[in-house]
Amino acid sequence: MKKRKKTILVSIVCILGIIISGVLAFQQPKGSEKQKRIIFISKTIDQENDFWVQLTDGATMAAKENGMELTVVAPEKEIEFEKQNELIYWAIDQKPDAIIVAPSSSTKTAAAVEDVKKKGIPVVLVDSDVESDEKFPVVATDNVEAGRLQGEYMREFLNEESQIVLVSHVEGSSTAIDREKGIRQGLQEFEDQIVEVVYCDSNYEKAYDQMNQVLNEYDHIDMVAGLNEYAAVGAAKAIVERGLNEIHMVGFDSSRKEIQLLEEGVFEGIVIQNPYQMGYLAVEEVKKILSGEESDRRIDSGEKLIKRDEIFTEENQKLLFMFTEE
Repeated sequence: MKKRKKTILVSIVCILGIIISGVLAFQQPKGSEKQKRIIFISKTIDQENDFWVQLTDGATMAAKENGMELTVVAPEKEIEFEKQNELIYWAIDQKPDAIIVAPSSSTKTAAAVEDVKKKGIPVVLVDSDVESDEKFPVVATDNVEAGRLQGEYMREFLNEESQIVLVSHVEGSSTAIDREKGIRQGLQEFEDQIVEVVYCDSNYEKAYDQMNQVLNEYDHIDMVAGLNEYAAVGAAKAIVERGLNEIHMVGFDSSRKEIQLLEEGVFEGIVIQNPYQMGYLAVEEVKKILSGEESDRRIDSGEKLIKRDEIFTEENQKLLFMFTEE
């Protein structure tokens, strides 16, 4: 009799266990399977540069909203493509669900990005592209169009004797290549009046030093274009220190310092990107891929020229100060 009661008790416990497990499984929210892991390999993690801060913030927000785990790693400087390649291979070894890369070089980062795909790990590029026969989804500014906006606006301040200097960022990066290409298209007949193109390796002090060197070499420079925040702010510092108010400048990006230079009249205009949107859309693209949807080849995160006399319009105030307030 005791043996029979024990058998019945064990059966009841088993049945209750099955019922409880079924209830818990039924109550489990959809999509609560294992948290997706994404590794984002940026060009740099620079808390002094608003572009990279905002791009990372956008990616972080999208990951949080989608219940994903996001790990962000990067070399110390944008030009350290070898270190970035090491991080890409490290990321492959971690076997995440997806990898996002902001390539430091269009050519020197290409093989590492291709190897991510070969390992069967979905990869999305953000900010920059690579030269490859493989096709990757890219979330970025249309940098040719952004450069063209700069070049077209620059024409308003030029004449047949003008000397033009382009202060670019990282030689060989797709953003530098495309922005210069766009500027040349926008300048049209004034393209041949570009006397120097220098690369500051996304370093404020190097841009400052290069601008001073160029100013020492040429007597009639009257137009300077900075192709990213480091380039524009560094070059502007050299021009302001020399009191060369006759030199017209156009900038690129919308850091606090660049907005200040625009307000003060140092810049005639700036071309702004939307780095927050860029980072956010990169994670959204990962979500699309992981859910089995087709991925777009290129997603334009937006670009706009803001002239000095347009800075205080309601629309531009929202764009400029959306992510620059403390």
